[in-house]
This record gives sequence, C-alpha cells and structure tokens, in this order.
Amino acid sequence: MVERVEFEGGTITVEYELAPNMVVFSHDFASLRDDHGLLSEVAANLPKGYGYVLFDYYDTDDSGKYIQIKTFAEQMKRLGTVLDWVHSRPGVNQIDIVAHSLGCIVVAKLSPMKIHHILMLAPPTTVGDDMQKYFEFAGAKESAGVWRINRADGVTISIPDTFFKEVKRIDGEAELNELALQHEYLIVLPSEDEILNDVDYTDLMVMPSVHAEAVEDTNHYFEGQGRAQLLSLIKDQLTKN
Repeated sequence: MVERVEFEGGTITVEYELAPNMVVFSHDFASLRDDHGLLSEVAANLPKGYGYVLFDYYDTDDSGKYIQIKTFAEQMKRLGTVLDWVHSRPGVNQIDIVAHSLGCIVVAKLSPMKIHHILMLAPPTTVGDDMQKYFEFAGAKESAGVWRINRADGVTISIPDTFFKEVKRIDGEAELNELALQHEYLIVLPSEDEILNDVDYTDLMVMPSVHAEAVEDTNHYFEGQGRAQLLSLIKDQLTKN
C-alpha cells in the first residue's frame, strides 16, 4: 500500500504493509526508498508476522530520475514522522529499524525511543570530510548554491551547498557512540566494502551494547552471493527477544 503522510515541511510517500511487528527502513545517501533494490528485497523477505515501511528522505519526480537531497534536519523530521505514524497504526505491537550506510547516521542522530531492534548495515564513522571533493571529482557542478551531478544510470542529483556545510559538522562515530549509550544495536559488515573500505569500528566494538556480524562475498550494497546470507541474518536478528 502507498499513503501520503504529512509532516512539518510537506508530505512523505510511505510504501507499507501493516503487521503486528513493523520494520522501518532508513536508506542510503542519494538513493530512493528501495536503496538500489537492497531494502525492498529485505522487505520482501521478512519473517512471518512482520510488515514494513519504505519511505524517501528526499524529493523526487515521478520517474525517479531526479533526486533533490534534503538537509539532515529534514531527514530526521521525516524519520520521526514515519515512526510516529507507524506507532499510531492499529494492531502494531513492535517496531524495528533496518538502516543502511548514511541512513544509519540519521537514525543515530534521531536516537528514537520505543524501538525493539536496530540493525545498521555498513554504517560510516566519518561523514562529510571528503563528500564535496568526491562529488567534484565525479563531475558535479555548482550554480546558485546548488550542486548537480548526472549519474551514469541517468539519475540527476541536486544537492544544496548548505548540505555539505551541514555534514562537515557531523561526527558519524560520535553519533553511533551516543546511540549506543541509549540503545543496543547490531552492525552488519560487508566483507568487500568498496565505499567504506577504511572504516574503523574498534572504539565502538568495546561498548557492550554494540554487536557485529560479517557478511562474506558482498559489497557496500550487499550484492552478489552475500545477499542471501544478509537476508537470513536479518530474519534471525529480528526474531530474537
């Protein structure tokens, strides 16, 4: 099902299936709610009795070929609105969160209450130090305070200059550390992460509330042979008490 949910700043399109146990998905940077097919496949393989919510942190056109990046502050508002909406649905007993990459930092910054499990797929420990340089290297052009990049898949991404200024102030590891003081969570590590190839979770792993599992033969988007292992791992983790 699809529904429009109002929030301070506009409306959010939520794609959902209701059940007593709900999983809210938090997608990666510059992706749509399906996260290049990763989160939609996880949603399609949840345990019996589990529903889901997929939603977008960004605005897009009907074709999905234009993505307008929003600030972290707005992304947190969207996540908070969706969680409140799910909590208010009749028959919902429990909410879990599955987040991927930069979507993990949105979850960490919001640090939501009344959540059963939090699963972090390939979370970054650094966020904004090199992001603008990466987009410049990839061919992004700035005009009137807005950066635009045309991806090879035909998608155009629009990024306000204020976004880069905002992410430079975000310490990913500190946000994950702060979340660990409030909530237990699991980090899921892909064995061949081509995007976060130098990520270091050493300081996080000493915290008793932070756990980790590795998925072999897979990349940042958990593609290839490791996808089946990831789906099985998520099912096992969600059904734990």
